[in-house]
Amino acid sequence: MRSRDERGAVVPIVAVMLTVLVAMTAFTVDIGLQRVARTDMQSVADVVALDLSRELDGRAASAISPTLQAAADRALARNPDAMGDDVAVTPELGTLDADGVFSTVSDTTVPDAVRVTAATSVAFHFTSGSGGASRTAVAVARAQGCYKLGSWGARLSTSANANLLYRALAAHGIGASVGAATYQGLVGAHVDAADLATALGLASPEALGTASVTLSALLTATAQVIGTNGASSGQIAALNTIKADLGTLGSKPVGLANLFSVASGAGSGLSAALDLADLVVGGILVADGNSAVTVDLGSGLPGVGSFTSSVGLIQAARTACGFVGSTPNSSNQASVSSSTTLTSNQTVASSLISGITNLLGVSVSSPTGSPTTLTVTTASATSTLDAISCNASSKSATVDTTGGLLSAQLVVPVRVKVTVVLGSVDVDGTIRATLTPSGTPGNVTITVPSQAYDTAYSNGGSRAQLSPVTVDTPTAGVSAGLVTLTLAQVKTVLNAVASSIVQPLATALNANVIGPLSDLAGLRTSGADVLLLDHPSCTTPALRG
Repeated sequence: MRSRDERGAVVPIVAVMLTVLVAMTAFTVDIGLQRVARTDMQSVADVVALDLSRELDGRAASAISPTLQAAADRALARNPDAMGDDVAVTPELGTLDADGVFSTVSDTTVPDAVRVTAATSVAFHFTSGSGGASRTAVAVARAQGCYKLGSWGARLSTSANANLLYRALAAHGIGASVGAATYQGLVGAHVDAADLATALGLASPEALGTASVTLSALLTATAQVIGTNGASSGQIAALNTIKADLGTLGSKPVGLANLFSVASGAGSGLSAALDLADLVVGGILVADGNSAVTVDLGSGLPGVGSFTSSVGLIQAARTACGFVGSTPNSSNQASVSSSTTLTSNQTVASSLISGITNLLGVSVSSPTGSPTTLTVTTASATSTLDAISCNASSKSATVDTTGGLLSAQLVVPVRVKVTVVLGSVDVDGTIRATLTPSGTPGNVTITVPSQAYDTAYSNGGSRAQLSPVTVDTPTAGVSAGLVTLTLAQVKTVLNAVASSIVQPLATALNANVIGPLSDLAGLRTSGADVLLLDHPSCTTPALRG
């Protein structure tokens, strides 16, 4: 039990402690205000730097500086809720080195970064005076764009020798009431990637690179986007007609990664504009599974009874969107498989053969079980968006491409019956035509102007064509009954067959299959085609410090 003398002793202790607590609370509040101010200044610096980075469009510092402070003040005015009095922002133009160190630049230098310092002062609440708060941020303008590896060079042409894609639609029974000229109207129209992602219910344009949707859903979303963005009634009608003709194909999944890729990273793909024709026809080919287009060459080929080629487009031309250095692409796998037999007893003019006395006639047919075959394969082309450069008058992009080699071989086994006065003898041989690579593939730099968007530019090589035919060298002469042909005479006979029958066949295949296929896939004998899609962006903002 406490004595009477101890009562009230706690009062002075509480008074002393209360003084300390009030002082500490005041100190905490003032420090807290400064901390909030610093956080707000960092946010302001970040936002203003991101805004100003859009000014970094390839101009020299002297062209940007006169309006830079005004642009910074406008950006600050759009974000007025920061803590503190008399918030001010100070921008500086400069460059960033590989280690992320910012250096200011002279007026004649083209800057690639902007540094913003945001500063304010905060009045103390429990003592006199105020405290300053400032923070800096560095932002760059990241270049991004969309390009296509492979060309729809033959895409919807009405030309008899260059309409494989139109035939692709017809082969699937799609759009029977819509002519090739109407499909041509889809070419060159663009679909905004961000809008397409929204219409498909995806979170961002980046999701287009991984999502899978049904073909019907893809066409529905595409029609919705172009309808909102003012497409022509003909384009919308063509899409609706195609969609109505899909049948069971409409429910098949389309892996969108087979049509285009979008680089990872916030903001990538925001400026992407996807070609409408590529979406439609590419989606159909991918949904089909084997993506086969049947091209019937009919009886118009010399020396052939019938020749039907199955052209398989394993992957159509593919679009890639994203930032420089992070936009890989691959495309253009294709195959052709054909076989036939030479027309029985196809004749060769005797005048083409010299050195055989008493020659009465020469006829050619296919040996039993040995049909004529044409095989075409492609190695996948790969590429990366290496650089985008912008200035006041032009934009350019450099794409590094590798691969894309198209190979083909026509193999014609022949049995030649040579008839002379003493009887006849059969000569068996094989005649071939192959693709010979030419040119050296390299980077493709597209500068607009004077070059153009949506136009294919090759990285080397030439249009794929079967080369002049060659005869497998026979090893001996032949004889039957009283008829004997020397080795030299056998070679003469086979060379005559090569020039009169097989060479015209190779020429016809060049015109009807090899050429259109190489245009369609964007392949050359030793390279690939690259198209820069509309308006790459040089001003996609990104913070760097």
